[in-house]
Amino acid sequence: MRLHKFASKKLKNFPIIIVFGLFFILLIGQVFGATLFPQFSQSKSSVVTATVGTYHLTVNGYQSPYASIVLKTQNGVFLASTTADANGYFSISNILINSSVLTYCFQAVDFKRIGESEACITLDGPINSDITKNDIFLPPTIGLSKKQINAGQDAIIYGYSMPGATVYLYIEGEVVTLTADTTGFYSYTYKNVPEGIFRITTSAELNDKKSLDPTNEVVLESLSVGQQITNEGKKTIGKVKKAVPFNLLPFLLIALGFLVAIGFLLYKLKLRIWVIFIDFLRRKKKMHHDWFLDKW
Repeated sequence: MRLHKFASKKLKNFPIIIVFGLFFILLIGQVFGATLFPQFSQSKSSVVTATVGTYHLTVNGYQSPYASIVLKTQNGVFLASTTADANGYFSISNILINSSVLTYCFQAVDFKRIGESEACITLDGPINSDITKNDIFLPPTIGLSKKQINAGQDAIIYGYSMPGATVYLYIEGEVVTLTADTTGFYSYTYKNVPEGIFRITTSAELNDKKSLDPTNEVVLESLSVGQQITNEGKKTIGKVKKAVPFNLLPFLLIALGFLVAIGFLLYKLKLRIWVIFIDFLRRKKKMHHDWFLDKW
């Protein structure tokens, strides 16, 4: 039939579509290659450094019972580690240090591993002999029951210090005073938290001696209604990604681009799909109103 011949003639141009589609797939593959095949992406290497020196540093002090304590330089080079005793006291002796490095930092984790503490000391320079620093009172460890909550909910802030120490929580300008129990544990419930981001730090005092100023903080995020909806959407997307063994986004983009390309070429070729469909129906089955289709 005339319409069928018209469609067949136009369909001869479909190799153009195939070539265009392959080109589009190669282009997307270059853009999303790292996503589709992460094993071929370049890996980052890490550098391990060490510090050597002439003089020795000895430090001792207290934090909380059985806390794990790491001594390192300000730029993060590990020097030594130890564990506080049952009374919260610790000592690190004869650490070889570089005379040009004056700042040293402590990182403590309580024995329950619910909070962390970080603080630094700066030595008087120039260093020309061995140095001993005594009775260093490290700030309490601090942690959160949840780092992200919905506005109006409660948040629990907790950690460890020396038993009986006075603990100060600093919550965006507000100061909360607490007392650590016989194990050094403290806890505070921040009720009905308004929406926003809250940065919280802590310090302590024991027998009129104040702890070092903390260099770490915990961040509490209280979500508004809009943020809650967005967050739930992200969680849903995350669950879908975990359920699928690979990222479907590049493939969906390829499929969408391919469909757009086909549509564009069909438009340029002026190929009327509905004409082919009607012609197919007419050849498939003769209907009692076939005269109507003939006239059409």
